[in-house]
Amino acid sequence: MIRRALSLGVAVAWGLVTLAAAPTQDADEPVMQVTVTVRELAERPVSPLIYGNFIESGFGRQIEGMWAEMFFNRGFEAIPPYTEANYGSRGCGPETDVERQPWWHSGYEEQPWELVPGNPKAKWNTLEHISFWNGQRGAWLRNESDEQWAGFAQRGMYLRKGERYVFAGMLRTGEHAWDTAPDDRSIDAEIRIYADGDWPGHAAANGRRQGTQEGTQAGTKKDTQNNAQPEPILTHTLRDIRKAFERKEWTFENPDFEGRATFSIWVAPGCNIGADALSLMPASNVHGWRADVVEVSKRLNPRIIRWPGGCFASFYHWRDGIGERSERDPMPSPFWGGLYDNDVGTVQFIQFCRLVGAEPFICVNVLTGDADEAADWVAYCNAPATHPIGRLRARDGFAEPFGVNYWELDNEAGRRFTPPQYAHRCVEYARAMKAVDPSIELAIVGYDWYRMALREMLETAGAHIDYVVDRAIDERALRGDLDVIGRYNEKTGTNIRLCNTEWPAPDRDVPPTVDRKEVEKIPTAKGRRRCWYSAMNVAKTLLTFQRLGGDFALSNFNNYANTWGQNVIECPKDSAYLSPAGHVFELFSRSPAAWPLELEIDAPRENVVVQAAWDQDHAALCLVVLNYNAAQVQVTFTLDQLGGHADADGRRHGTPNDDRHGTRNGIGPGTQLDGRFTSCDQTVMWADSLMAYNTPTNPCVVERNDTTQTLSEGARFEITATPFSITQAVLR
Repeated sequence: MIRRALSLGVAVAWGLVTLAAAPTQDADEPVMQVTVTVRELAERPVSPLIYGNFIESGFGRQIEGMWAEMFFNRGFEAIPPYTEANYGSRGCGPETDVERQPWWHSGYEEQPWELVPGNPKAKWNTLEHISFWNGQRGAWLRNESDEQWAGFAQRGMYLRKGERYVFAGMLRTGEHAWDTAPDDRSIDAEIRIYADGDWPGHAAANGRRQGTQEGTQAGTKKDTQNNAQPEPILTHTLRDIRKAFERKEWTFENPDFEGRATFSIWVAPGCNIGADALSLMPASNVHGWRADVVEVSKRLNPRIIRWPGGCFASFYHWRDGIGERSERDPMPSPFWGGLYDNDVGTVQFIQFCRLVGAEPFICVNVLTGDADEAADWVAYCNAPATHPIGRLRARDGFAEPFGVNYWELDNEAGRRFTPPQYAHRCVEYARAMKAVDPSIELAIVGYDWYRMALREMLETAGAHIDYVVDRAIDERALRGDLDVIGRYNEKTGTNIRLCNTEWPAPDRDVPPTVDRKEVEKIPTAKGRRRCWYSAMNVAKTLLTFQRLGGDFALSNFNNYANTWGQNVIECPKDSAYLSPAGHVFELFSRSPAAWPLELEIDAPRENVVVQAAWDQDHAALCLVVLNYNAAQVQVTFTLDQLGGHADADGRRHGTPNDDRHGTRNGIGPGTQLDGRFTSCDQTVMWADSLMAYNTPTNPCVVERNDTTQTLSEGARFEITATPFSITQAVLR
């Protein structure tokens, strides 16, 4: 049941509180007096699924940054230009020097395949509809020289010292690209790996002559003037390459080198080689995912992950992403532009969710798909292996069903359908999908102009769905949705709940303490959402979701990795680390807050957010303070309404952990606690500036201090909220 007659009180200091008379306060002694009442704000406990995330394929170098594949465009396909929508989301245009953007790092690179310079008789092409293994293109290198070797290459690999790597690819030879006539001809080719900036192509480009290659070993190279050429880090001979495409593999150790490298394939004078579906991955990958990404994601603790879009979902057909990875066709990203290598399909997504302990949440194609396709996707995930579609999953190595419970009926349905059209289409999809698995739960779009027609949409589709999606983060708008949904539930006996499957940190909600000149140094909203103040706004939004209780079922933060700046993890080639927002999710995803409580505040302070909530069993009290100010603020929580007794003499003097920001443990002198609490687990996170953000050279701008303390009796608990900080105290 959704509570309707809730006294919202007055919103003060960005928190949901009841305002009491505020005494005169000395500006030099900022103190907030907060009374925690027994009045709970919701009739259902907070859902742990509100701490969810969102991965969109084909957008923002997300999958590409998280996946362990090291080659860009490993299938040599034509790369569609980025669309206006893509550039708009970045806040820039095709003319923008993206490498100068504050969000840029190596995880955004798209290094092309190129001909190694220095051999004027070498010809390099990526051919469409000729000499390809999959997709529509393959690569063809023709060496017409009688003396020199020829090679093609891709720069920018990052090799880790001590790591093992696996190369694989489809290779062939012939007199020309369409020569497949059978004969006994075969060639050998060489893999040569150089340090970036130290390979023959760079030497030639800098004016040094690329001379005759002698022999078949890369270590015997001299130019015609006997000037030594750069030596490769590693070499390997790929033998017996014939006219038909055949998979070649090489597993190698990298014992000594650490850094960026160039991967190249070479053929001897007079030889030709075709290539397609190349791959280079570290052997430490976990089901294809980067091991460091998996470990960072475990810290993040995502509770539910939505995929494959977003806008990508509206053009995605799930059968394109099953089966052997090397046999899938790369595909354009229709809405965003660019190329999607199609390495991550349903199986890989489910494996990632299992690795990091998240519920999978699949967004199906309603705009350009059909109900039967969606029903078959449910069968692929959830039907037994004896089912005709379940057999496909078993073929792919998974006899047991995945048990995917959460499904969303597309993304932004208003791009094509009126609300009545979409509602009727949802009924069609729901009937087909639940006929395969009646236990699944379906979410329908209800935001933007659909919100105005929500009552009518529920009358059509309400009996078939389980969630309504609204992307609002404004509390009043969300409570308006809950009111509409609650009335429908009361009338029909249904149990529909609200969710938000794609939300960013609010950017316009910039605290006045932020220096506007500092803000203007980061010209785009995406870039500003990398900053600590934006991460604090993430925390503020999660507190809003908590206050809605369990009638608000789940949420997915937009986005997961890279994404031109707004994310929870950054994925440069050499490392993976939490963003400032990621640090917030690391803390909040483990929050015990289950029953938010109404507060009464005396002397509210500007740009300070406070919240209190019981845990699930009403045994622990979770207190949160967000301080956006450059000065510390003392917040005193009065707890005597919660029961127990007050001991006026039971004062505990904390031991400050002094540093340049003051008391980092947050417990100031004079702390008093209700007798029912005996210990406190406290976390403080902060940055030196609200505009601070992580970079590959400084990935730790957010600092964190965790303490556990024994508490004495009393009716008060004091938190000294240091500048630009988030404090969570759990009293037990």
